[in-house]
Amino acid sequence: MATLIHTLKYKEPHLRDYKGDVTKRWAVYWYIFDTKNEKWDRQVKWISINLNPRERYTEAERLISEIKKDLKRGFTGDAKKNIPRIEEAIDMAIAFKSNYLSNRTSQSYTNIADKFKKWVKKNCPAMKVTDFTKYDANRFLNELFIKKKFAAKTINCYTQYLQALFNYIGELYEFDENPFKKKKLKEAIPEITVWDNGNKKKLADYTRVNEPELFIIILLVYHCFIRPNEIRLLKIKDIDLDKGIVRINANTSKTNIFKSPTLSNQLIELLHPIVNGYNKNLYIFSDGLKPGLRPISRNIISMRFKHVREKLGISKELKLYSFKHTGNSELIDLGINIRELQLQNGHTSIAMTERYVYRLNSGANLNIKMNVKNL
Repeated sequence: MATLIHTLKYKEPHLRDYKGDVTKRWAVYWYIFDTKNEKWDRQVKWISINLNPRERYTEAERLISEIKKDLKRGFTGDAKKNIPRIEEAIDMAIAFKSNYLSNRTSQSYTNIADKFKKWVKKNCPAMKVTDFTKYDANRFLNELFIKKKFAAKTINCYTQYLQALFNYIGELYEFDENPFKKKKLKEAIPEITVWDNGNKKKLADYTRVNEPELFIIILLVYHCFIRPNEIRLLKIKDIDLDKGIVRINANTSKTNIFKSPTLSNQLIELLHPIVNGYNKNLYIFSDGLKPGLRPISRNIISMRFKHVREKLGISKELKLYSFKHTGNSELIDLGINIRELQLQNGHTSIAMTERYVYRLNSGANLNIKMNVKNL
């Protein structure tokens, strides 16, 4: 069976044609380093002596291209002749993808693959990967959906990741069709929650005095519609008090685009001592939510917020991110136009903002309610 090596050391394949002498048997040679015995092992693929010179060169080009492709992927043998079991093929695909994916994405692939392999071990342990069909894929996904009660969004995520893995496997082995190629399940639209005035005041009064750094974070979500993960990566130099904006770089933005939401007067006042009192290259929120050399971890903001919310007896339905919806809702009531909302949210299109506003503003329109004339 083909063997996968994570750091395969090899010498490129080359043709030995004896200077075009057709009386001799031509071959493609290459070398793979045997790390166990610390020596180079010669590999060879012979070219048929029944071919004429032109056909031999064509066949040699095909073989060299195929061998190079397999070597780059880490295969030491002819992968197409030895069909592995499903778990082995998945491991090959994971090892290949981990070479160019981020650690976080690679870990997501591994987690999903581990759950899939566990199911395979129980339901079809000896099955070759090319024997795995859409019927089998549906059995796996149905178990997640029906027995484990996974949400449609999670099922779609599993399908997407496994389809990508099987796309890679399909390049090495013959598939009639990728078993995980299917339409997405219709996902439930998450309910939008906004803060009521009573709980909003309770939280603001407490954090303003007892958790001033958390209070600033809440305002960045509430006024600037910045996501918590974007907030934790903000540096002091990203705050421009003169222009009254905060810059979110494309490499830290969820939507991968640069955006510069407007700072409220309240935020400008609170950020002024930080901007003028610390090195511009420091992260605004580091250890203890104070400026520092490294950003806080992903969970710190969430943990601090949940602790305060629980202490104040506020419902779990009211989340930190709900302040983004609350701020948008209030701006809509004030009559802020759709273009301004798009810029403040950092949406990539007006259409995206319109869909968001439609979901957010499903209640009565206050402008209509207050301004229509009585008969």
